[in-house]
Amino acid sequence: SSILNVVLDIVFIVNFSMGVAGAAYATVISQAVSANLCAIYIIKKFPILKLKKKHWKIRKSYVQKQLRIGVPMALQFSITAAGAMILQSALNSFGSKVIASYTAASKVQQLVMQPAVTFGVAMATYSGQKLVAGIIDRIKEGVKKCTMISIVVSIISTI
Repeated sequence: SSILNVVLDIVFIVNFSMGVAGAAYATVISQAVSANLCAIYIIKKFPILKLKKKHWKIRKSYVQKQLRIGVPMALQFSITAAGAMILQSALNSFGSKVIASYTAASKVQQLVMQPAVTFGVAMATYSGQKLVAGIIDRIKEGVKKCTMISIVVSIISTI
């Protein structure tokens, strides 16, 4: 995906003089190609994952469960995204030096936050497995331990 993106960037930006729009097209095309190639690979490598007609049946109970879990998450991410857009709008009024400084600081913040994000993803997987297995008490125990580890890692990474 990255190599194709670079090649398409050159083609769209240099050869077709498309500027930022060319970079956007290059990114979308390269990501689409990558997604399709990954899907083809997965279907060929793991035939059990190939969707069949029976898999397309929508079950009301599944939809309700997904909505009950997904809507609060979607709202949380939407609020975060809206906040980021408001912040970016405010930053844009201060000029390119402030934007560049904010971008650099954001990269550092992402590096510092990555362990916490990773622990969150790990706990989501862990909790899902324990929930399906019916071992609810292990979820609470795992969350407590992961929270303690996250706090220690966060303190160390911010020193």
